Amino acid sequence: MKTIWKYPLELKDEQIIEVPVSSEFLHVGLQNDKICLWALVNSNSNYPLVKKTILIRGTGHDIGGYYTKKDYIGTVQQGQFVWHVFNGEVE
Repeated sequence: MKTIWKYPLELKDEQIIEVPVSSEFLHVGLQNDKICLWALVNSNSNYPLVKKTILIRGTGHDIGGYYTKKDYIGTVQQGQFVWHVFNGEVE
C-alpha cells in the first residue's frame, strides 16, 4: 500500500532519517514552524527501512559535494531565513 509519511527535520546541516526502501521524497515545507519532509512510501511492513542523509543549507551557504537538480527536494522560507533541502545520497 502506498501512503504519504511526514518526517519532521531538525534545523542542522546534515541528518539521517530512515524510510522504507523505494520511498520518493515529495515536498518539504513548514508545519507549525517546523521543517517537515513528506515522502511517498510503500507502507507494507515487509519493506525494510534504509537510512537517507538529508542536507539543509541556507541561501549563500556552501552546499559542498556535487549536488544536482535531482538531489534537490525543496526550499522552505522561515521568517527571514531561506533553507534549501537536498537528498545527500550522492551517486
